[in-house]
Amino acid sequence: MRKWEKNKVKNVLEKKLGIEFRSGKELNGWFYFNNQKILRVTIPKGRDELKIGTQNAIRDKLRLNSPNFDNLINCSLRLDNYIDILKEKKVITEK
Repeated sequence: MRKWEKNKVKNVLEKKLGIEFRSGKELNGWFYFNNQKILRVTIPKGRDELKIGTQNAIRDKLRLNSPNFDNLINCSLRLDNYIDILKEKKVITEK
């Protein structure tokens, strides 16, 4: 698994998934689908690389496996693909 910079992960989550982070001791943000809160993600502040444990916690909160998380950061996983993954895992259900 590749180590990612905190700022890079934050920027990708903001741009690709539309997560808006609120500043505090850490950066907390929600992923919304159809105006419903689905997932909360916490990223530590700073520019240095994420520790492996923290990176795994972010990946788990996003309900992604390691290759999909890397693909999300590398830009090959798009929002519609991510939503399909959440539907497969029954995190998102159609009403």
